[in-house]
Amino acid sequence: MPDVIFGKTEVDAVSQELILGQMVQQFLIQEAVLLPTVNNYSAPLGTDKLKIPRAGGFSVGDKSENVSVDAQTITYATDDLDLNKHKVVQILVEKFAMKQSQVSVLSDIASRAGKALALQLDTDIITALVATSASAPDHRIAFAGASIAQTDILEAKRLLKVQNINAGECYLGINPTEEKAMLLISDFVRNDQYGNPQGLQAGVLGSIYGFKVIVHNGFTAGNAVAWHPTHVACAIQQSVEFDQQSQLEHLATRLSFDTIYGVKTLDSGKRGVLLGSAT
Repeated sequence: MPDVIFGKTEVDAVSQELILGQMVQQFLIQEAVLLPTVNNYSAPLGTDKLKIPRAGGFSVGDKSENVSVDAQTITYATDDLDLNKHKVVQILVEKFAMKQSQVSVLSDIASRAGKALALQLDTDIITALVATSASAPDHRIAFAGASIAQTDILEAKRLLKVQNINAGECYLGINPTEEKAMLLISDFVRNDQYGNPQGLQAGVLGSIYGFKVIVHNGFTAGNAVAWHPTHVACAIQQSVEFDQQSQLEHLATRLSFDTIYGVKTLDSGKRGVLLGSAT
């Protein structure tokens, strides 16, 4: 039987482009703390926005004998989620550095690019999270004291329940500056102390009054935000893709990692509450 040659054709499916693209996408998913806390939608190719429908509810009436019932209707509107965020990280790596580095340059670059793109995604989600309703209803309230306290969280819970939202499905995001004040609240349940299984979700510090508490540097110090997953929508149209191009004038290779997505505050910001700021 003749020798079977193992060549490029046999490894095309696991080429550098595919491997590095998957690596960055994996880091993005692992590091994007806030992505699992909001509604995620699929975004097909060939579209530049998603129209997410919303409508009011029905009222329940009484049926009287021999009296006809009046039919009701509801009016639908949409929240338009623009797929307008095309984020990219590019690196120009000289051949000299690639050849003499003692670390795996490509793997290291991929991990750092993935983390940078994840942080950008979280930053865009936070911008949408804090865009709460400013009037009718007003979901922006100052702290009762100098920092977040029990009464502030209870007020956020009340405001969300008025909107028929289950607080047990909600999150509370704080900056590390507020972490000490949160830990001093007697009713706060720490994941590391009680082994709460919710701690398996990245960034979840613990829970209080049904809210899962997330600490993230992206939240503004002196503020906090409470939200239901339906408060914000995120749609990723293009997962991270990796491209490379030789740059002979530099004796280098240009590495590029890019992704396309959109983020949108839903229902006029009524499903979130900004604490610490009344504006």
